[in-house]
Amino acid sequence: MSSYNNNKQPNLIDICAIKESSLKSKSTYYAFQTNPNKKIFISYSHKDEECKELLSIHLSTSAKQNNFEIWDDQRIETGNEWNQEILKELEKSHMAILLISVHFLNSEFIQKIELPKIKELHKKNNLIIYPIIIQPCLWQNDPWIKNKQVQPRCGFVLSSFKEDELQKKIVDIVEDIQTILLKDHYHVKDRIGNKDNKRLIIAITFGISLSVLFLIVTSMPDIAVLKNYFIQSNSLQTEIKDQITPILLRSSSTVLTYHDVKTMIKKYNFFDNKLNPEGNFANYFVKNQDNGIVFDRRTGLMWQQTGLKIFLMSYDDAIKHIQEINQIKLAGYSDWRLPTLEELSSLLENRKLNEGIFIDSVFDPKFILCWTSDRWSTGGRWLVNFHYGQIYWNKLDRGYVRVVRSSSSF
Repeated sequence: MSSYNNNKQPNLIDICAIKESSLKSKSTYYAFQTNPNKKIFISYSHKDEECKELLSIHLSTSAKQNNFEIWDDQRIETGNEWNQEILKELEKSHMAILLISVHFLNSEFIQKIELPKIKELHKKNNLIIYPIIIQPCLWQNDPWIKNKQVQPRCGFVLSSFKEDELQKKIVDIVEDIQTILLKDHYHVKDRIGNKDNKRLIIAITFGISLSVLFLIVTSMPDIAVLKNYFIQSNSLQTEIKDQITPILLRSSSTVLTYHDVKTMIKKYNFFDNKLNPEGNFANYFVKNQDNGIVFDRRTGLMWQQTGLKIFLMSYDDAIKHIQEINQIKLAGYSDWRLPTLEELSSLLENRKLNEGIFIDSVFDPKFILCWTSDRWSTGGRWLVNFHYGQIYWNKLDRGYVRVVRSSSSF
């Protein structure tokens, strides 16, 4: 990228970058010590993925509100050694949720590596243990687990609850987890708690602020140069708009295999935390403040900025609700629909831009697990999980809805 300033003096962008870098390198460090995140580690068998995902969806709301972090092995980056990553994240965790089932009890890795480490950290670091019995199994035969208070109470298991009761029970469990973590009885060794350290932080932060201010004042270009900069910036922005290369994504639903999805990701360079962590699909969003609609000039798609109802719903209920909003003509249109996997995948960002999820900040971040209209070849539907930044298939009959329509002006 060319700069408007040809001499050695830093331009406005350089100054802002120096300012941001200086503040991040100092203030973020102290903020971490004074208010460290509390990490929740989820131990589970991959055969219980659906139950884990349902719990994670409900936990994510509490996590964003209370500065918690949720971790499971789906967050391990491609190429990393998963067993080392798991043990490393356990060391940094405040709570370990155990999703206990017959698969959990039969998992060799859990029983020989993961669970012994959890027991060690429970004894050494007061790691909080939170067992949840998700299906009938002989968990009482484990001498360590049987002495723990488990959820659900009174001998129930999660699989014994019907759909509505299951959602309510999981909400109760999340509230219980939140209450336990907010009691703050986990010892954080690096936490700064005394007044002298707080005064030191204030003094250092004040000194950094003065240094940044001095840098800006002494390096600021004159008014004429600034005017020239903004004129060129506006011209560059117009040029970028004119050079947008439109991409037409598939709008009709279809059946996709796993191979089809990998091919699609490669074709459009969509981001996926596992399949294409280097992906970067460029959008050009324009938000309409009046009707809550976001238009993507790159794909010609018109998106609902928030989503359809702030609760998880079945696929059939999603279709019914879309029919209802088409009857009332949301934003004046009656052709809203579920997006295809291609369309919804185009919204995945390659980093967390919006309250800890992989979507642009122009969108409402509450809708983290969204339906698509595409089916998997062996049954079920394809979804996009913006919390983990992944495209995946799931038979779990619950998801959020963000509707889309194709623009005729594209």
